[in-house]
Amino acid sequence: MRAAAALLSLLAVFSAGPAFAQAPAPAEPATIATTVPAPGISAASGILVTGDGSILWSKDPKARRAIASTTKILTALIAIEENPPAEIVTASARAEAVGANDPLITELELTAGERLTVEQLLYGLLLPSGSDAAIALAEHTAGSVDGFAELMNARAKQLGALDSNFTNPEGLDDPGAYSTAYDLALITRAAMNNELFRTIVGTATHEIPWPGKPAPRKLVNRNELLGRLPGVTGVKTGNTRQAGLSLVASASRDGEDRISVILGSPDPFAESQRVLEFGFDAFKRISIVEANRPWGQLTYGDGTTFSLVPSQEVKVLIGASSPAPNARYRPDGSVLVVDVPGGLTIPLDLRCGEGPCRAPRSRRSALAVLISLFAPVLSALR
Repeated sequence: MRAAAALLSLLAVFSAGPAFAQAPAPAEPATIATTVPAPGISAASGILVTGDGSILWSKDPKARRAIASTTKILTALIAIEENPPAEIVTASARAEAVGANDPLITELELTAGERLTVEQLLYGLLLPSGSDAAIALAEHTAGSVDGFAELMNARAKQLGALDSNFTNPEGLDDPGAYSTAYDLALITRAAMNNELFRTIVGTATHEIPWPGKPAPRKLVNRNELLGRLPGVTGVKTGNTRQAGLSLVASASRDGEDRISVILGSPDPFAESQRVLEFGFDAFKRISIVEANRPWGQLTYGDGTTFSLVPSQEVKVLIGASSPAPNARYRPDGSVLVVDVPGGLTIPLDLRCGEGPCRAPRSRRSALAVLISLFAPVLSALR
């Protein structure tokens, strides 16, 4: 909370002077091609990415639109980053009033003055999508809902989500609130790297206190893919009149992570499942080099030979039926250049074979020395 207040103070100071210099937009991740047909999706927009951000599929991914309660992914990320999990939050009258006149707004039925921990409210925020939990966390973190919206926009820009604007922590429809499937994928990747967030969104049911009631609150995760689709790890549903039905989902199989974003869909669970299955079935990860196994060797004119050896294994993701990408040695920098989307260079060490290395013989002519140094013969060992 102190870090949040400090950031708001800085924003206030700078807003009186020249505008912030806009950070350059990060390079867009590579799109990996496959010959496997992508599933037909009726959603207005969507995207499928790997854990490291490579794009596997998309449909109008940069269309700005309402994103409903998937907004709470960013709300939760900021609340986690700014507050200790055990810190006590006192619900306000504004939090209590959330959802009083709208049946579409889900809530925990918080009452003004009720005290819960940050972690308890995060479960209430992310499982049943409690909008009153969003207000309570926002006010506790930044002092006000408007102040928290400033934090949301600052954090989104920091993550590279440049086509987003947030005006509230719940994701309620607002003309000034919007994001994109692409931006949501960036935000979700950051959130899923947080252990507490990942634990919560992967939880099917949970209980938190309910003062004055005979039993605790029983929270049920609204993500129907949990327990239905193998490997699903989260993350968040969304539904408002303007946004329609939406789902951000994640899954992990054999060490491979996938994140799908489906916005404005007639059936976000079924469509997310098809997209995630495609993400695993249509791609494969292959080894380009193995650690400490020579990729090739250089033999100079005087007989000196060096092995080209990578220090670690490097794997790349390609289409399921695609051939292994071409790789070529680049002498300047001693790297292997791999022809994959976005480019890849792998450092190679020059190592001697058995016995000591011998430099080209200095007693040869200057021309012979130049030839031996700069025109070695490359032999591939792969």
